[in-house]
Amino acid sequence: MEETDVSPNDTPLGRTTDWAGLALAGLLSAVGYAALAFIPTSNRASHVLFYLTLMAILFGIYGWVLAIAGRSESPAASRRVFLVAFGFSVLFRLLMLPVGLPTSAVLQAAGDDLAGRGAAVEPFLLYDNDVWRYLWDGHVLAEGTNPYSVTPADVREDTELGPALLANAPWPDVLDNVSYQNYTSVYPPLTQYVFATLAIAAPGSVLAAKAVLITLDLLLIALLWAALRSAGRSPLWSLAYAWNPAVVKELTGSAHPDIVMMLPMTLAVILVARSRSAFAAVALGAATLAKVTPILLLPLFVRRRAGLALALFAGALLTGILPLWSGLADWWDGIRRFAAGWTFNSGPWSSMAWVAERLGSNDPGLWANLLALAAVGIIAAIAWRSTRTGDAGSFHSAAFVTLAALVVFRPAVMPWYTLWPLPLAVLSGNRSWLVFTGLAQLSYLSFVEPAWPTWWKWIEYGIFFLLLWTQRSHLTDGTSTPRLGSYWR
Repeated sequence: MEETDVSPNDTPLGRTTDWAGLALAGLLSAVGYAALAFIPTSNRASHVLFYLTLMAILFGIYGWVLAIAGRSESPAASRRVFLVAFGFSVLFRLLMLPVGLPTSAVLQAAGDDLAGRGAAVEPFLLYDNDVWRYLWDGHVLAEGTNPYSVTPADVREDTELGPALLANAPWPDVLDNVSYQNYTSVYPPLTQYVFATLAIAAPGSVLAAKAVLITLDLLLIALLWAALRSAGRSPLWSLAYAWNPAVVKELTGSAHPDIVMMLPMTLAVILVARSRSAFAAVALGAATLAKVTPILLLPLFVRRRAGLALALFAGALLTGILPLWSGLADWWDGIRRFAAGWTFNSGPWSSMAWVAERLGSNDPGLWANLLALAAVGIIAAIAWRSTRTGDAGSFHSAAFVTLAALVVFRPAVMPWYTLWPLPLAVLSGNRSWLVFTGLAQLSYLSFVEPAWPTWWKWIEYGIFFLLLWTQRSHLTDGTSTPRLGSYWR
C-alpha cells in the first residue's frame, strides 16, 4: 500500500490536540466569566487589580483560541469549530447576565428585576452605571415625553411630570441611580427607541436589556462569519470578535448599547464593499441614528452612485429623527456640554493638549481638538483614496482605519469605544486593534482611590503603537502589497 503524507490540517480541526485545547479554553473562560460576574467591585486597589487580573487571563485564553483557529482552514473544519466556539461564546454572555445581582439572593433579585418590582441590581455593573440612564430615557420616551427636553433633575422638581413618571416601581429606584441628573440625554434617536421598547416590554429590567444586547451581539457574530466565508477567508476569524473579553464584559456585563450601532455599521461596510450602495446607505443611516460617529464613514459610501446613496442616507436619518425633532436643539446642547469637559483615558489628545499648554496656550483643549480633528481628517482622506481599487478589502480597511483613528484621537477613550472598529478590524485583519481592546481595560485603574498616576497610559498606548508599527513594517517588507489593513493569513 502506497504511503502518503497527511497534513495536520487534513484532520477535522487540524490536530486532535486542538479539539482538546478549544474545549479546555472554553471551560477555563467559562470559569473566568462566572467569577467575573460575582467579583466585588469598589475603589479599593485590590478589587480593581483583581478585576484586571481576571480580564488579563481571559485575554490570554482568547489569544490561545485565535492561534488554534489559525490552524483550521478547511471549510468542513471551520463549520464544526465555529459551531463549538459559537456555543461557548453564547455561554460566556449568559454567564455575564448576573453581573450586578446580589450574590446572597441571585434568583430573588433576578425575579424582581424582570417583574419590575424595583431596582434589584446593584448601581454599578463592573465599574459602570450607565445602564440606569438607558432605562430612564426609555421610560421617559415611552410615557410620551421627549428625553432631549427634560433632565432627571427637572422631573424631580416638576409637580406634574414628576408624579406621572415616578408613580410606579421601579422608576423611583432607577432615577436614584442615574448619574449626571442635570444633563439631558445624549443618546441618538434609534438607541432611544430601543430603550423605549424595553421600557414597555420589561419596565426597568436590566436583565431584559442585556438579553436584547446579547441577541444583537450574536447576530453580529453570524454576520462576520458569513462575510468572511463569502470572501473566501477563514470564517473562524469571526472568533476574534466573538471571544473578545472586552466585548463580553462591556456589551453584556456592563450593558452598553453600542452594539445597536455596530451591527448596522458593519452591515453597511460589507454591503458597500459588494457594490450594494443603496442598501449600504440605509444601513449607515441606521448606524448613525444609533451613534453619531459612523457619519465619518459617509465619504466611503458616496464613491459609487453618490446621488442615490446620499438621498437614501438622508432619508433614513430624517425618518429616525422626526419623532424627536422638537428636542434636537436640547440634544445637541447636551452633547456640547458633555464634550466640553469630558476627558478620559486619552492618549494622543492628552499629549497634544500638554504640548499646547507648555507652549503657553490659554485653551490647550481647543488646540488639542483642532489638531485631533485635522489628524482624523487626513487619515480619513488617505483611507478614502485607498478605495480607488474597488476591491472589498480596501473598503473594509478604509472603514476600519477611519473609525479607529476617530477613537484613538478622542479626548475620551472609554474601553467600550474601542469596540466600535473591532468588527472592521476583524474584516480587515488588523491584529494590533485586537490587543488594544484589551490594553484599554487598564483605564479602569483610574477608579482606584486615592488616584494613581496615569503611568498605565504609556503601557496602553505604547504597546498599541508599537504593534501598529510592527504590523506596518511587516506589510511593507516587499513580500506583500502595502495597504491600510492586512488580511489574516
